Amino acid sequence: MGLVNIEKCIARDIVLSNKLVPSIYDAVAKVLYSNYLDMIRNKVCPWCGRKFTTRRALYLHLNRKVRNGLKCYIGFQSMVKDIVETVRKAHYMIRVRKHRGKTMYLVRVENPHPKFNSREEAIKYLVVNGYV
Repeated sequence: MGLVNIEKCIARDIVLSNKLVPSIYDAVAKVLYSNYLDMIRNKVCPWCGRKFTTRRALYLHLNRKVRNGLKCYIGFQSMVKDIVETVRKAHYMIRVRKHRGKTMYLVRVENPHPKFNSREEAIKYLVVNGYV
């Protein structure tokens, strides 16, 4: 149950803040897993509560398949896979339009299409209303 390349990049971005992936993945992660991200950024494992001195140590902990850390590994893997799946679904529902120098995000689910000022707001709308 390993991660493919984009999922590995997202996993590194979540823990190490490398900014290797497009911003839509970061926006989805913030909407779906804001509490988990806060804990990870504070170098605490969200699944077992263990504190780490560096983010690199936390990253290694979350990616190991050891018996006492299996819950953490599975939880982290499923979180990353959920982020990727939500982005795949949301990608087809959100359109970017520029009007008079301003960027608008249209959500193509209803008529008239709801408009948002940020991608994060549009994704939040999709998640809260059960579209993704």
